[in-house]
Amino acid sequence: MEAVTVTMRAAATDTSDEALVAAAREGDHGAFRALYERHVGRLLAFLLRMTGDRPSAEEAVQDAFVKAWQRLGQFGGRSRFATWLTSIAVNELRSARRARARNEGQRAAGPDPDLLESPPSSCGPEDLADVERAIAGLPGRARMVFLLATIGGFRHDEIAAMMGIAPGTCKAQLHRARKLLARRLEP
Repeated sequence: MEAVTVTMRAAATDTSDEALVAAAREGDHGAFRALYERHVGRLLAFLLRMTGDRPSAEEAVQDAFVKAWQRLGQFGGRSRFATWLTSIAVNELRSARRARARNEGQRAAGPDPDLLESPPSSCGPEDLADVERAIAGLPGRARMVFLLATIGGFRHDEIAAMMGIAPGTCKAQLHRARKLLARRLEP
């Protein structure tokens, strides 16, 4: 069994997302498992940065993969699989927040990022906390675009599609976020 798992992991790292998606569409559960293993860590880390809440992030990741499996036939390949999956996860997170807000009778708070992936080596815990607070203080849309671009590594056109905005708006929001962060982090 261990050799099968190692072989499957090796195949998953050597196979493109497109090939895995095609195989999964044909009912290959192993191919979808390979997509899951390839993307689950990055997606969870990204959602943790958005929410600061592990249970919410884990639930959104789980729901995103379930929906991705159910809707795999709808994935047209116009974007990367990671972009499509992240879009599903962000929508799941938003839906859960709206439902929670309705249940609690109050407006849901905006996303709060968690730790940055790797602080500079000269960056101490106090500096990192300052950066986290500065990012958390960004306006909602600018914060979302900033996180998708810098942490998620998505292109402007991908972010625009995920958020339902124009690519130019995406670029403007990223520029705005960077200016605000620079101003807030000035010594």
